[in-house]
Amino acid sequence: MNKIIFKKKIDKSGFSLIEILFASLVVAMTLTAIAASLSYSINLNNQSNYRAIAIDKAQEGLDFFKRERVTLGWSEFQENLSNETGSSRIEEEYCVASIPSPSDLPDTIAFSFLVSGQCSDYDLDVQGAGVNFKRNVTVSLVPGDIDEEIVITVTVSWPSRLGSDPDYNTVELSQEFHRW
Repeated sequence: MNKIIFKKKIDKSGFSLIEILFASLVVAMTLTAIAASLSYSINLNNQSNYRAIAIDKAQEGLDFFKRERVTLGWSEFQENLSNETGSSRIEEEYCVASIPSPSDLPDTIAFSFLVSGQCSDYDLDVQGAGVNFKRNVTVSLVPGDIDEEIVITVTVSWPSRLGSDPDYNTVELSQEFHRW
């Protein structure tokens, strides 16, 4: 007797479980890399926006002192930046959360809004920024025989996000003022 055995042909054209798992792993790793890159890009864009705002606020601080130098003249400008006893300060720090407009500020008390000492909190609110800033001003009086000099340094900082370096979150601008 001849027996005819029919063998069922096995179709191997599909994917095995290991191939599917490997492909899923590759796709997951790719999506994770894209998401991390996108997150980093958004954070970098925010930091760039914060830095631009900080530069604007630092420039606003310097512009105030430039305006007061022109408005008051050198003698009164320098006198307003010296202490009550009349002796020149070598270096003094102020917290400047807001700067009044020229119309809100009488000439006789030009620097009365300055708060002595460093800012303790981020109290400079910028509309739409999503973060508050602090603006410190350092006034350095450099006495000289012929040419006196006042150096104004404005430092604007904002809170650190995602553990970044605090020095990275600081902008500092300086201006030297001389007797004309």
